[in-house]
Amino acid sequence: MVVIFQERGIALVQVLIISFVLAALGLFILQTTRSQVQVASSIQQSFELRLELEKAEAQLLHSLLTLPSRQNKSSSNELVKNWNFYGKPFKFSQHTTVTIQDLNALISINSTNINMLERLFAQLGVDGHTVQTFSDSLVDWKDNDSQKSLNGAESSYYQELGLRGPRNGYLQSMEEVRFIKGAENIPTKVWEKYFTVMPTTSFNPLRAPKAVLGALVGQGEKLNRLVELRKDNRLTNTDFYQITGIDGDEFISFIPGETMRVNIEVANNGQRVSKSFIVVVRKVSAIRPVSITDVVWN
Repeated sequence: MVVIFQERGIALVQVLIISFVLAALGLFILQTTRSQVQVASSIQQSFELRLELEKAEAQLLHSLLTLPSRQNKSSSNELVKNWNFYGKPFKFSQHTTVTIQDLNALISINSTNINMLERLFAQLGVDGHTVQTFSDSLVDWKDNDSQKSLNGAESSYYQELGLRGPRNGYLQSMEEVRFIKGAENIPTKVWEKYFTVMPTTSFNPLRAPKAVLGALVGQGEKLNRLVELRKDNRLTNTDFYQITGIDGDEFISFIPGETMRVNIEVANNGQRVSKSFIVVVRKVSAIRPVSITDVVWN
């Protein structure tokens, strides 16, 4: 009898062990299945975000090619209703935000007057020594001679530090700016937001970010009035002249530029995908109306 109870006890333990193993295996399979479902769902959402971004890009390029590049609140096109060309993000759809910046309204490292560059830095709170060091070093970086400016740097400076430079020519990308003496003390976001290496032939103040506009007209009531009118979509060439006394010349032009920096971002349920690029729109060209370069995802 004792033997029978012992055998039954062993059998019960075996059943319990097997049940535990099966339960653990079932739990593992369930968790694995849930994980795979979550991964599949995440991939699907990511694909949907990418699709939404591509759709926004296609509509944006079509609108830039076929419609005047100015805001029109009565337009049936959602882009044209909301867009601006001075770098302020605007909504294209519930999940999609677009930023467009006319590069003719930024400060060109390769062609803009050094005085305006220095005024912008001063306005942004960059200390005077850093400003002078960078502006002098920028001149040395681009010129063909080996004569060092007062606060600048020529080949010997960079060689001692094991660095590249100077180019002795125009900069080819904004990344190259970081190699110039003094640039390391200026925040990256400043370079990204207010500067370009595009050799702009003129400057369009109507499309300039507020800080760049302030570097041209100065801080105060003039700047505030310009920003207010632009926000209400009422700023014209005539208004600009009446407020600032600055008229179009060989440097100032109120004609919209062909080259723009675009950023499109789609975000939903904690996921985000973005794409930035430089686009050149030539409305009168039948051969190559659109050129896209400098594409960066996320």
